[in-house]
Amino acid sequence: MDTADSPPPTLTLADLESMVRIIAVASKRGTFEAGELASVGTLHDRLTVYLAHVKQTAAAAAPEEAEAAAPAAE
Repeated sequence: MDTADSPPPTLTLADLESMVRIIAVASKRGTFEAGELASVGTLHDRLTVYLAHVKQTAAAAAPEEAEAAAPAAE
């Protein structure tokens, strides 16, 4: 793989949401051993909190962006 011509790797919010779902499914199926549950749960919680924060921030910014994009009334 030629990294000079390829774009940098990205990670999207959809990717993070997929990770949360994968953790939930794997946990339900008993994929993790007892000693792994705390770290898996911590990662799940951190991802969930981060995604909620990003969505809340985007929702709060959306009305401001709409106002800025709207033409001024004459």
